[in-house]
Amino acid sequence: MTSQDYQQLLANLQAGSKTAEETFDSETPITMPVSQFHITVLRRDECACQNCGSTLHLDVAHILSRAQRPDLATDPRNAVTLCRKCHLWFHTHRHDFDLFCEGHRVEIPPIDDGP
Repeated sequence: MTSQDYQQLLANLQAGSKTAEETFDSETPITMPVSQFHITVLRRDECACQNCGSTLHLDVAHILSRAQRPDLATDPRNAVTLCRKCHLWFHTHRHDFDLFCEGHRVEIPPIDDGP
């Protein structure tokens, strides 16, 4: 999947023309070795968090979870590069991740390390 394809997927989601589930159901899943999957997604996203732009502590995050769609586990169309902070936030704040998938930048609050 190219950056243009990824942007088109996000545009479709934002426009409400298709859900992520409908988009993936209409196409044959792409499978590849996990290491190639990670490299493909990181390169496509120019090694930067697609929410905040950070280039540190990057994760490849699934849009539809592996539990929800195991057939898409190594499909780059079902992944996005996020920094660890954004990735962890989206795991506990699903509504914010849905907003992100619709094309909105989500402001992640600072992490409170305690006293």
